[in-house]
Amino acid sequence: MNFRKWTWLGLIAVIAASALIPPILFGEPRLVKDQTGGDTWRNIISDFQTLFTGMAAVAAATWTVLTMEKTDARQEARHRELVALTIRADRLRADRAVHPQLQDYEDYVGDSLNRLQHIFRSDERALTHFDAGKRNYRGPAETLKAFFDRAPIQQAHDLFDGEMNYALTRIHVAINEMTYCWARAENYSPPIGLDRSQYTLTDDERISADAAFTEAASVTRRQLLVLQEHTSTFYAGLVGMKRGYEL
Repeated sequence: MNFRKWTWLGLIAVIAASALIPPILFGEPRLVKDQTGGDTWRNIISDFQTLFTGMAAVAAATWTVLTMEKTDARQEARHRELVALTIRADRLRADRAVHPQLQDYEDYVGDSLNRLQHIFRSDERALTHFDAGKRNYRGPAETLKAFFDRAPIQQAHDLFDGEMNYALTRIHVAINEMTYCWARAENYSPPIGLDRSQYTLTDDERISADAAFTEAASVTRRQLLVLQEHTSTFYAGLVGMKRGYEL
């Protein structure tokens, strides 16, 4: 930018000099009666003193403007340094929240959600899964909870915008509601490794078990949709933080 500015100023100066200097030095002077002789340079200065004064004023104004621009540039640089020092702590916290969470997102969050959606992909499978005494749905949920409970994420709450904080809250609520309903359903499930025929329930227990299984399956399907939406929102927020803090 400065190079272009000086190029244009130099071009203007050359054009002005080309237009003014040759006529002054080589142009035919006017004839003034009874005014002859005298020093040539003195006559030139006397004849064109207004022009010279104007040129000096323009040069002084140009110098003043350029000096002010340099001063403003130095002040702007200093301001940027002060701002950088002011936000350094926030930038470090943002960096810890973003890295390595962005890189880990697919392996931890995306994979865990896919596994849960696969396990509970139908009403029938969801209902029978608890009754079968299986626990392979616990692992993905614990992985999700551990990811969003990471210290760098918790320590950067005040740097998150409203959407990120809301998404994080909904994620924790969804995981807690699912695991709570799972625990209730598991109370009526056979212990792992025990065949269903070896595990009997009274009629009242069977009614309670069916209700617990149905609730757990319904809550799980609903909260998986919540997790899918709000984990994507949180991920987009991390990407925005990386861009905003130039990480």
